[in-house]
Amino acid sequence: MPRLTNPRNLWLAMISGSAILRILGAFFLPNAFGDAYVYIRDIGAMSTKLSTHTFALTDLFGFWLPLYQLICAIMNVFVGNGFYVGKVVSAIFGVGVCLLVALNPLHIFNSASAMTDVPHAFFVSASLYFVLRRGWFAAAIFAALAGLTRVESWMFIALLPAIQFLRERRVSVVAVLILLIPPVFWFYISWKATGNWLACFQARQQYHDWLLAMNPRLGRFALRQALRDGASLLVSTDIAVFLAAFWAGWKVFKRLLIGDKISNEMLPALPSLIFLFAFLGLLIFAYLTHQQPIIFPRYGLILFSLGIPTAFGPKASYIRNCNLRLRCRRPIGWFRRLAQSIFSPARSRRLFARSLSTRRKQAHLLRRRHGAGAIRHSA
Repeated sequence: MPRLTNPRNLWLAMISGSAILRILGAFFLPNAFGDAYVYIRDIGAMSTKLSTHTFALTDLFGFWLPLYQLICAIMNVFVGNGFYVGKVVSAIFGVGVCLLVALNPLHIFNSASAMTDVPHAFFVSASLYFVLRRGWFAAAIFAALAGLTRVESWMFIALLPAIQFLRERRVSVVAVLILLIPPVFWFYISWKATGNWLACFQARQQYHDWLLAMNPRLGRFALRQALRDGASLLVSTDIAVFLAAFWAGWKVFKRLLIGDKISNEMLPALPSLIFLFAFLGLLIFAYLTHQQPIIFPRYGLILFSLGIPTAFGPKASYIRNCNLRLRCRRPIGWFRRLAQSIFSPARSRRLFARSLSTRRKQAHLLRRRHGAGAIRHSA
């Protein structure tokens, strides 16, 4: 079979293959999670106001940050089908990160869902790309777009200046100002819509308290649940990527621990490692403090995207030189069997069905108590 050696043909084949799988998935695969239908509802409401010229800035306020819904709503003005527009927009962003995850089944499945995980991964990956090229202005723009999509990306306000200072011993004031736009904008929207600039976070806390009150077992640690959540994160991140990224992180940390300088081979991987462990650390912190009582498989997608260039990119020769595959073959096999035993497909289907049933009961309860508008807070 002839090999593709022309870079243009390689790019075309990868993008085409990624696009075909994700666009078909948008039309034929179900949404991966119940939150998608709340996004679809918001897209429809927002596009209706845009088409009737009644849209106001306060309409951006809601349970989630508004960028993804706004992009979909603008497209839906011309299409008129919020269900498929939300899925196709997610699929298009999925094509944007196909350089890393072209054929990952979990990524394809989530790319076909009207949710923010894949668009957010695209913005974060684009920001990392420009950080590696020292394009701080562009990196800040994509980090700000990520910060308008999911709130965890507000940590880039500290991360990007820290990385720039480590590499260049200076900090771009313009980049910092760009990174401040998402929280300032969102606080203004919250204040404009409700009179309280922290209204969104208070609503989230109220939902969190209600969820723990309705499900007390989520408020305490159980070994079985912790193993299941850990296996979910491990499988979605990919076992090989997870272990390789930790190996790279250990190599860097060990040099810093003994006061040695980071080698030129390791230096290009440092921004990727900072990105990866920042998201991982935030997720683990939220899990341990019960602010995120369940780890869903989609949460590992951002770690998978960031872990590939960290461990297996063209600059990761230090990983290949240490024969990581030979050293980790047996542990990877052990971890894979453990993850499969805990997170088997049959068990995944049962867990998904149970979760979907619980979500429907929650939505029905909220609708009965508070009306349809309260469903926004059930996701």
